[in-house]
Amino acid sequence: MDILAHGVYNIALQKTIQKEHRGWKPTLAAFGWGILPDFAAFSIPFAQGILSGSFGHHAVIGGLDLAHTIYQYSHSLVIFFAVFLLTFFFTRRWYLPMLGWGLHIVMDMPLHTPHFFPTPFLFPLSSY
Repeated sequence: MDILAHGVYNIALQKTIQKEHRGWKPTLAAFGWGILPDFAAFSIPFAQGILSGSFGHHAVIGGLDLAHTIYQYSHSLVIFFAVFLLTFFFTRRWYLPMLGWGLHIVMDMPLHTPHFFPTPFLFPLSSY
């Protein structure tokens, strides 16, 4: 799915959950949390590819495929729930824009094939 679509879907989710209009900052936060998993996994390899002239190839740094490594962490419901609960623990409030991260993962689960960036939603507990 297109990275921008994830941001737009989270904006729609936030507008549904939070009925009152609060301005552009919560909308921008919702968009940011919606695109976070893909942005985290692909922005550094994308920039490295542009700078090195090897655009279109996986960025390998120190023998590590950067996109696939970060993708495991950013597309894990286990990691998402841990961060979401830690945020609640420290702030004593649910930070609802962060739900876009979880929505992104849930949407990717049926939409990605096992051959092209399968969603490791149980990482690091399972490779299912």
